[in-house]
Formats: sequence, structure tokens, C-alpha cells
Amino acid sequence: MAQANVKYTTSSKDISVLNPLCKALGDPLRIEILKVLQKDAFGVLELCSIFNVGQPAMSHHLKVLSKNSLVSTRRDGTNIFYQRNNVQPMRNLQNFHCEIFKTINKFKLESGTKRNIQKIKKMRENASIKFFNNNATLFKENQDLISSWSNYGDAIISLLQRYQISGALAFDIGTGLGAFLPEMCSLFKSVIAIDNANKIIKECKNRMAEYNLTNVAFREGDTNNLKEYRGQIDFIALNMILHHNPDPLKIIKDCATALSSNGYLLITELCSHEQEWAKKSCGDFWLGFEPDTIKVWAESMQMEKIESVFINQRNGFKTQIHIFKKYKD
Repeated sequence: MAQANVKYTTSSKDISVLNPLCKALGDPLRIEILKVLQKDAFGVLELCSIFNVGQPAMSHHLKVLSKNSLVSTRRDGTNIFYQRNNVQPMRNLQNFHCEIFKTINKFKLESGTKRNIQKIKKMRENASIKFFNNNATLFKENQDLISSWSNYGDAIISLLQRYQISGALAFDIGTGLGAFLPEMCSLFKSVIAIDNANKIIKECKNRMAEYNLTNVAFREGDTNNLKEYRGQIDFIALNMILHHNPDPLKIIKDCATALSSNGYLLITELCSHEQEWAKKSCGDFWLGFEPDTIKVWAESMQMEKIESVFINQRNGFKTQIHIFKKYKD
């Protein structure tokens, strides 16, 4: 049977919108930049360091990517971070836009690029640890100017009671001076308090001695300590931690991996703000987060939001509290 001849016609006006986008993807370095920005956001100087490229050249590449809606910027105080833009303003190109990123995601980063990314993240982390070790006493005074346990603690306790959250094992990540520990110890058989600043964890132990808590252990470290507890932890608290950390998505990923089936993750954070002084006075790396950003991060790690609470704080700050539950395996 003879096949009928089918003619496909495409308007040159319609197809011309592909030209700039395809041209933007025609440079190997721009493809590498999009690979690096798959899950992380970086400043222009950080990207220069990752790829060993001068700032004028990097700024040019980012401008091309931004003009074609492949990257977007997020201002954090005086800093500007570049991230992937998943929304294509031209609706007829949205599917093509998504397929571009899906294809790029299939290719691994070069080992040298991975090492440079880790160097950037280590520098960020070391700066945070240095701040807290040098300001163990001053930190509480400065933090109280923004949002302290006394401002949001009752809301957290109310959430735990409402959902009857308790269990065998719980972790308080970035425990600070341990304000949440007495309540946690009353709900869980065993509690482990972790902080990456040696001086902070020592001060926390001294403060908790007066409570005579017999079911809490203290460790210096971070969420890397959770690896040995994969699928075993019933509850993890992240109170005012993410905005101090250079890689908040990794924190959430580590927690999700360690949680047991139907385990809970508590995240208390500042909403996005523009008060730059918090970086110097409180060691903040990020000026808060949009609630949808935290929700997307958690959902990408197979966790569903149970409830959110928002509290207006002093000095114009706003606190967000989220309870997430891990999908049952």
C-alpha cells in the first residue's frame, strides 16, 4: 500500500523564536554552567572560581543565559546568586525548555568542576563555623534581636502535641544552646543534639546540666553524622539552621534519607527579608527563604507538608514553621 505524501509547513516567524535559545546553548561553557546550577545557586565570582574564568567573560555568559530565560537571579541582601530558571515566558517553548534541562541533567560534572564546587562550599561552611566559635556568647544576644525560641517555641510544641509526634529517636540539628532539648527529651526515648561549633556544643552541655536530662547525647558535627542512621530516625528538628548553611538543600536531603518511614521533619526558618546586618551580627548566610522554596525542597525529597505556621517577629522579621512527613516506603 502506497503511503500518502504528507507535507508539514512551519511558519518562519514561529520557528525563529528557537534561534536565540539554540544560540545560547551553543557554547560549551554555558552548558557546563547550567549543569552546575542544576540544584545550587552561586554568585558570579564563585562561578568564576569554579570554572577558572575571568569575571567579564563569566558575566557575558550569564547575561546570555539570563536573556534567554535559562537562568534567573536571586538577590540576597547585597549579593546576587544565579540559579536555573524553570519557567519559560514563551508558553509554546515551555516543553522544549524542560527537555533542555532534562537532557543536561543526564551528563555528569567533570571531576575538576566537582572539586571546585566543594571548595566553594567548604569556604562557606568554614566561615559559618568560625563565626559561631568566635561568637558563642554574643550570638544569643544578637539572635534574640531577630527570632529566638521564646518567640516561636510555643507554636512548635503546639504542633507536636496536635499531631502526637513522639518516638524512639530524635535529632536536634544545630541545637545551639539547647532551648528545645527539654521538650524533645520528654517526647522521645533518645535524643541526640548536634552542632558544628565546638564552643557552642560545650556551652549547650553546661546549660542542659541543670535539667538533669538522662536521655540526650551531644555531638559536634552536622547532618553528615546522620549517615549511620539511614531510615532510623523518627523526628528531626531544624530550627533556624538553613539560613546559616551554604547548602540548605543538602541538609534537607540528609535528613530525609535518615528519617524512618512516616518520620517527621520540623523546619523553622526566617521568611525572606532584606536586613543585611543579620549576616555580620548573626552569621546568617541567606537572608531567609520563601516558603514555597522550602516546600519544593522537601517535596523533592519525598516528604509532604503536614502544616505550616507563620509568626510575625520583632524588627520586621517573620518566622515560618513547617512540619513535613516522609512518604511511607
